[in-house]
Amino acid sequence: MPRNLDRRVEVLVPVESARSRQELQAVLGSVFADDVRAWVLAGDGTWSPAEPRKAGKPVDHQVAMMRRAQLRARRHAT
Repeated sequence: MPRNLDRRVEVLVPVESARSRQELQAVLGSVFADDVRAWVLAGDGTWSPAEPRKAGKPVDHQVAMMRRAQLRARRHAT
């Protein structure tokens, strides 16, 4: 897949709301804990599937985000 590294714009903003910071930390924590769909880039440029956890339940970020969205939708529906 080609990457747009030359015309890309990245922006940093402070996250001042404590609730927003918690939400962001939860999402990023899920991303970095994913060991079901994640891939690891080696120093030689090759990709390989992430190693599964030795102990504990596997973390699938995609499933975790769908679950969060469903819970949020239920909360707002009532």
